[in-house]
Amino acid sequence: LSSSSNITPFTTALANIIPLNAGFWHNGSGTVDMPINVQYSGTLRISSGTMNIGNAANERIIAVNGATQLIVEGGTLNIAGRISRGVATDYITFTMSGGTIVVPTIGSTSNTFAPIMMDQTGSTFTMTGGTIILQREGGTGAANLGFIANAGTVGISGGVIQFGDASSPAFQTISMDCIFNIANLSVNSFNVTCRLMDNLTVLQAVNITTGTLNANNLNMTVGGNWTNSSTFTPGTGTVTFNGTGTQTITKATGEIFNNVTVNKVSGTVSLANNINVNSTLTMTAGNIDCAANTLTLGVSTASTGTLTYTAGTIIGNFKRWINSTGVGILFPIGTSSYYRSALTTFTNLAGGTLTANFVSTNPGSNGLPLSESGKTIANQYTEGYWDLTAAGGLS
Repeated sequence: LSSSSNITPFTTALANIIPLNAGFWHNGSGTVDMPINVQYSGTLRISSGTMNIGNAANERIIAVNGATQLIVEGGTLNIAGRISRGVATDYITFTMSGGTIVVPTIGSTSNTFAPIMMDQTGSTFTMTGGTIILQREGGTGAANLGFIANAGTVGISGGVIQFGDASSPAFQTISMDCIFNIANLSVNSFNVTCRLMDNLTVLQAVNITTGTLNANNLNMTVGGNWTNSSTFTPGTGTVTFNGTGTQTITKATGEIFNNVTVNKVSGTVSLANNINVNSTLTMTAGNIDCAANTLTLGVSTASTGTLTYTAGTIIGNFKRWINSTGVGILFPIGTSSYYRSALTTFTNLAGGTLTANFVSTNPGSNGLPLSESGKTIANQYTEGYWDLTAAGGLS
């Protein structure tokens, strides 16, 4: 169909509505309505316009016979219930390079099949562009089904997997259970919580525009920017930044992570705002540029956090909670060109915070020479100086 016509080609569900070696291609600006289950073994292709599958809960695409192809390269595909298969041995070849899929638009009450589900060894899912929107949770009760990809051949190098939109109803918890890399993750509805069910690698960006991303005590690896305008619940998990370019962390009120690992062969993690790492900061490789912001490790004198350091430099303010004596406290600070760490050891103290920053300007010689306890400082370090600020009761 390559016209602007609006048509309803099928009104009665058939056993194999698009047979093997046949296809239905929507390439026009109009709307195709199929108010039924669409069970087929051929090819369904959407390049333009709008296609609506089903007009009641659980009406869906059903792949049969192992030769089914779903191709989405433009337009919008709205699915009332889910993308499913006829029996356990059926599988699908699903290719998406553009356009938008919205599912489920009405509802899917199955507690077995998620709205998007790739769990069959013979299935293939290739996504290089476009957007998949999980509009509401699947299943009943606490099933909270959403996106499952745990078998088959899956390659997701582009596009966005989005949880929620303006039409999502209230109190939706939608699971993300994907053992394969995805390109971009978005949460975009006040009514939606995206809950991870497995560790997740996001090759490009994480955007929490509205709603909640619940890491569910699992780990995330992120290759691009992290932007949070709403709520992130880290649990006990770790977020690893490993992209090759500059990765910017943005949250106006300050982001809170449980654990953070920086492991970058090139590029910098850049802070657009303050961030707090509650438990463990691991610096394996790569710099952290705080700009005018502050990176804080720990939450109190009872929970000071742990720094595991191999390489990299914190450029700007690094604040640490301190409540121990006789142990060297490392501040791996410096500039983009030079590592100029500070190591502090206390013999007696009241706990609190110490913020360290290496300032790469000549401090001048005013006040020199300075003598104390038999030691004399006669010259300054012209490359810069260390600025240390105590707070939180530290003395």
